[in-house]
Amino acid sequence: MVMHFKDVCQIIIVFAIVFKVVESTCSECETIVTEVGKMLQLDCGEEENELYIWKKDGEIVLLENNELAIRDASDAGLYECCMYNAGNFTSLKNYTIKVKHMVSDVISTGAECGGDGNTTCVSIKENDDAILWCNATNGYPPATVDWYIPVEENRDIDIGISGALVIKNIAYHCDSVFVCKVGNSLNGNNKVQKTIKVLVGREPEVLIKISKNDGIPIIKNAISVCSNEKIRIICSVNTFPPPDEIKWIIHNKNSTFWISTNSGGHFNSSEENSCRASIDNIRFESQKDSEKQSFRNATIWWQNITLRCVVGNFTCEASNKYGKGTETYKVIEGNCSGQ
Repeated sequence: MVMHFKDVCQIIIVFAIVFKVVESTCSECETIVTEVGKMLQLDCGEEENELYIWKKDGEIVLLENNELAIRDASDAGLYECCMYNAGNFTSLKNYTIKVKHMVSDVISTGAECGGDGNTTCVSIKENDDAILWCNATNGYPPATVDWYIPVEENRDIDIGISGALVIKNIAYHCDSVFVCKVGNSLNGNNKVQKTIKVLVGREPEVLIKISKNDGIPIIKNAISVCSNEKIRIICSVNTFPPPDEIKWIIHNKNSTFWISTNSGGHFNSSEENSCRASIDNIRFESQKDSEKQSFRNATIWWQNITLRCVVGNFTCEASNKYGKGTETYKVIEGNCSGQ
């Protein structure tokens, strides 16, 4: 089954995976399904002068008169009646005890986010695939997992898929929210819910703008300058996830200078440090637009420029967990005869 929704943002298919509570099993065991509050009479050896010992999941437990009181769901497990003789255990009878109880705890794919303890976030790179799952950690009979899309507060749309969701070839700008509802027949309509937010990311996209003498920043491949002018070069990154680092690299025949939002700057010059001194100010600004979009920029302010220091390539480099983006801008010497 293939399902399309939200225009062409996602293709969701049913995957033949159902996550279940891992149960102790035994091919030679007698299975007993019971309920909390019941008293079970189990069979064991009846030979006089023999010592009989019960084990639950491999650990010795005391069952007086071979009676097992079901106090809560933790009494479920593998029970084994053994005859003990001269330090040896001889297995006589095995039971698998299953206790009916509601699902009360669910885990889901992703890392916890949102602060409510009930929401997880999954980051996916654009065009990649991902499996979304919810897993009941308790409950018997086994739980079912159904998927919904929230459309407004306290109202979800059932998308008709059970088990696990597989997201195929997801596109950027296609963030989504899903709700899984997990329960068994004892839960009825009181199923345990988990919210999973899908956040789609890509490597940074870098944009450079430049202005002279406090003019409006413009987008061009190059700009011509003269001595003692003032330029402002802005590197903007508007991609999710936000960049871990933005770095400016300024390179010409006389010097190389770089500065990073994370690690400060580095200057290497074949001449005196006059080029370094001519950098008036480097400022890094950050402005969050929304939960998904995080706008960041790194701005170089260069006043009273010295041509030999500024003429060359200005490269902005931004990186996040999905990769690295770069853009290079050329600053050339202008027709400065009129100065």
